[in-house]
Amino acid sequence: MSVQILDPNLFAARINLWVEDDVTRVTLTEYWQDIDIRVSSAAGVTGVKHLTAASRLPPSSRRIVVGVIDRDFGTDNQAKWRRPDVPVLRLPVHELENLLLADEALAEVSRRDIADVTARAETTAAALDTWMACRKVITGICETLGASFPEHPPSQPGLSEQAALDSLTTLTFWETHSAAYAQLSASGALEAMFKDALASYRGDINSGTWRDTFAGKEILRSLRSQLGIDTALNLKGSPSQRDADLAKEVARRLRTNPALAQTARFRSILDELRAALRDRAGLT
Repeated sequence: MSVQILDPNLFAARINLWVEDDVTRVTLTEYWQDIDIRVSSAAGVTGVKHLTAASRLPPSSRRIVVGVIDRDFGTDNQAKWRRPDVPVLRLPVHELENLLLADEALAEVSRRDIADVTARAETTAAALDTWMACRKVITGICETLGASFPEHPPSQPGLSEQAALDSLTTLTFWETHSAAYAQLSASGALEAMFKDALASYRGDINSGTWRDTFAGKEILRSLRSQLGIDTALNLKGSPSQRDADLAKEVARRLRTNPALAQTARFRSILDELRAALRDRAGLT
């Protein structure tokens, strides 16, 4: 499929960055405070990849166009961020929202005890283990078959193992991949894939690495509700707008208060991303 090239004059900044959504846009803009970087939302992974490919600029322009996407169930490419031949950079966390799971900042925002926030965050994540395993299996199967991704099941906290397995076997996706389903089902491979994924996610819960591997978007939105943050910050608008407003506030607190415990993790990734972008643009 051919890509229609966009007018280079649309990109006036030295660094023009396409991201998946408004949460990522406001987080990076608020944290970086960098006039050389313009961050724009492309409404999803496909949009980022398409618009990055369609936004080619001549080397003489001294401007660059780059995309940033979540890792999701793939592999990050952080080691290649500074390479000019890598148009789309993949974060080393499941979603950008994972970096906003900063208990101290959320405790400040909600006026709650840090221990309460941490306990709620861990409980919320643990309740998503079977759902995460289900989604990982679906993604893996589609990549193996070279097929389009079916719709992932909606977030289902506390989903039982059997219910998760049932949801995998009843995907409408199998209607056009019956031979693959028959093979996976007869061999027990489908169930084995699920159990392996579930064991991995439960291991992440036990080790604390769930903050990088679980669905940060779902957890942060759940915490926003549980902690009464909408009221505490007087958030208005759609759920997506409230997510973005909370992200901006957490990013501001992490930027202005380096003493917060999660600041080091947040900064280590986003500072490296900014440095890589500026390096690629020839900026110090």
